[in-house]
Amino acid sequence: ADPLMIGPLVPDEQLADLYVRALLGYGLDLSREGGLTHVRVKVDLGEERGLSFFLNQGFQLLESRQYILAARRGIRRPAPTPIEGVRFGLSPAMLSSDYLRLYQELGWTERLAWTRPQVFEHLQQPGVHLLSARAVETYLGFSELQVRHDSAELTNFGVLPAFRGRGGVSAFLEHVLTFAVEQLELERVWVATL
Repeated sequence: ADPLMIGPLVPDEQLADLYVRALLGYGLDLSREGGLTHVRVKVDLGEERGLSFFLNQGFQLLESRQYILAARRGIRRPAPTPIEGVRFGLSPAMLSSDYLRLYQELGWTERLAWTRPQVFEHLQQPGVHLLSARAVETYLGFSELQVRHDSAELTNFGVLPAFRGRGGVSAFLEHVLTFAVEQLELERVWVATL
């Protein structure tokens, strides 16, 4: 499920901190009652005050990501370079088994414990767009866009090692960004970098 995004609509910083602290306390109480041992919070590291707030509440920084703007509507993007024998496009019918196989071959681990029905349910969510790079019937890589309002986050993007080094990665990325901006008519596409 999408993380809950909160933002108090009060101008007074002290009042805003009290509001967020109360809401956070309530959320932590609920998670303890539910038997959860860990709670993760996604914080924009460009917002120092937000990071300081959570560190002061006892959270630890596990990893850092920096979000960069990869595409923006109104800025002309170069056409994706065609690669002989490779097709890029939406893959709404990708089998859960293909998704999990590719996920593992790309070296990712976060969703490996998911069952095929969980993968299917995830991919059927509104706002989730799965695009793939294919040669004949073999998947070479895939990309996932999570759309929220007028922007999207490129949450997963990877291609198999055999497809790298021939211009395929940049061509696939251009295809994904062009799809997001032109077909989905999004204002911005964000990419997280570690």
